[in-house]
Amino acid sequence: MGRGYKPEWLYESLPHLYLTRGVLTIVWLRSPFAMLSGTLLMSTAAVMLRMRRRFRRAMAAQVFVPPDGTLRQLAWHPQFEIGHAVIDEHHRALFARCNELIDEIQGDKAMSVIELRVYELLWAFEAHCEAEHGLLARVGAPLSDDEVDAYEGILSDAKLLRERYHEGALTMAELVRFVAYEVLFKHVVGSPELIDAN
Repeated sequence: MGRGYKPEWLYESLPHLYLTRGVLTIVWLRSPFAMLSGTLLMSTAAVMLRMRRRFRRAMAAQVFVPPDGTLRQLAWHPQFEIGHAVIDEHHRALFARCNELIDEIQGDKAMSVIELRVYELLWAFEAHCEAEHGLLARVGAPLSDDEVDAYEGILSDAKLLRERYHEGALTMAELVRFVAYEVLFKHVVGSPELIDAN
């Protein structure tokens, strides 16, 4: 073992240990100093959990998105979960819809069917964004104006590329690749993080 090796059980349990110790310190000692110490321990645990989640999602994203022009299935990773049951279920369902669309392209399905699936996927994504906005607001983590503008910008870009496809300037595979990776995948990986919001 290398000098810097840390056992996995310690790495995985450390934030939870800090959180537990923080709560116990506040409950058992009941003093201003204990309150400060416990709060610092719990804050450290929350920061560690957020950093770990961001790192794991970023690593999964690096491995996942194909660098070339190919279309690959969207594989769901636990790292993509944000901690809200309804939003995570929406994201998984959107991945499944996108995978069906990719299957249909690779299976030479009729172009009229594929076009309808693209529209349905974009409509589902738009409905999800509206629902997500409301759900996050209800748990006290509303989207900022910049995040709302980013959603609207993504949808606007997708609609623009759809028009380019109809003009013959874009293939269906290129359109679906944009919807899969630039719209859907980046939305899921870049979603606001919630801890115990559900």
